[in-house]
Amino acid sequence: MIRILTFVYIVTFLGMASPAILLVLLVRILPPSAYGQLAAVQGVALFLSVFADLGLTYSGAAALAKSRRDPEALGAVVSSGLALRALAAAVASGIALPALTANPTLSGHVLLPYLGAVLTLAYALSPAWVLWGLDRQRTLALAEHTPRVLLLILTSGFLIIGTKLKPENVLMLQIVGLVGVYITLWIYVLPNFRLRVPKMQCLLALGRDSLLLFSYRFLAAGFTYLNPYVLGLACSAEVVGIFAAVEKVVRAGLQLFEPLLRYYLPKLGTGGVRLERQLLTRLAVLAAGFWLVLQLIAGPLLAIVLGPRYINGASDIGRVFFLLSLLLFLHPLSKALLLSGVFARSQTSRALVLEALALSTFIVAVTMLLYTGNMRPDTLAATLVGVEALLLILSATARGNT
Repeated sequence: MIRILTFVYIVTFLGMASPAILLVLLVRILPPSAYGQLAAVQGVALFLSVFADLGLTYSGAAALAKSRRDPEALGAVVSSGLALRALAAAVASGIALPALTANPTLSGHVLLPYLGAVLTLAYALSPAWVLWGLDRQRTLALAEHTPRVLLLILTSGFLIIGTKLKPENVLMLQIVGLVGVYITLWIYVLPNFRLRVPKMQCLLALGRDSLLLFSYRFLAAGFTYLNPYVLGLACSAEVVGIFAAVEKVVRAGLQLFEPLLRYYLPKLGTGGVRLERQLLTRLAVLAAGFWLVLQLIAGPLLAIVLGPRYINGASDIGRVFFLLSLLLFLHPLSKALLLSGVFARSQTSRALVLEALALSTFIVAVTMLLYTGNMRPDTLAATLVGVEALLLILSATARGNT
């Protein structure tokens, strides 16, 4: 057990550190306009990969866990899951191509939309749902984090040999890393199953079991991954690149709260009102403290991570960073309040409704910004903060009424 946990933590740490290191490299290699194109393509591919997953992360893993001792049942679940994933991935890839082609930031680039569609397919190859269901923790850690580490290694290798990187080169390397890792893991795991032609009954059962949680993930992904794409509908690629780089820094900070949320969420709502208030207070204090420290080091942090080309490229970068950094305080609290009911009282439908309301508000606000010509990095950042604050209020109100 100790060896497994040590391996998992090392791989997880490398997987979390690699995107931050890669960001530092890319913003020094790519001009803001090129990074803006890259961020828009990656964001759309990540968003549609949630659709391509089709909830198998939940229903597939749960079905496999229940059928571990039945080889026939295991084969049926894997066969059905592969069929569902292939269908969803094809649809997602078909959506990615016209969506990327229609974005003004990418409309002049012939290759990037096609690479975005292929990247969507590459994400869909992930065997993580199978590994999770079989409780293969070490292999699961490799599936989740090795592609990030491999992309960093490949990018660094290209720089060492003096190759000039462009957005399409980075996307190609990312596709190669994802496909290489996922295919290798599938070759390792597939011989354990007796695959068969999927039956409609099993297909429907998998889809039904994860519908609500899949819908939640899909809604939440809307204002997590699509912001560079949305900004590109009204702003230049250079503006998109600077915004995307700042947002990446803030999202990296949000990842640091994931271990805390995994600790707090199962406890909220299960130990009485007093314990719940104590846990929420601790989480609020930690989030506020982290946000305050980040404000104190904001200038040096952005200068070190982004460099002068990005810092000097936008006069409002400090304001954008300040607005987005408010998510570091709001998001952990809103997520804790929103999802604690799922853990404590299985209120998945309530979480889904609140997330849908927040996403609807975001869509309306973004549409108004585009229609009135006020879409800018600072207004988009303020919209994201406002939606997160709304979600926090809705979640607190919903919990108060239970």
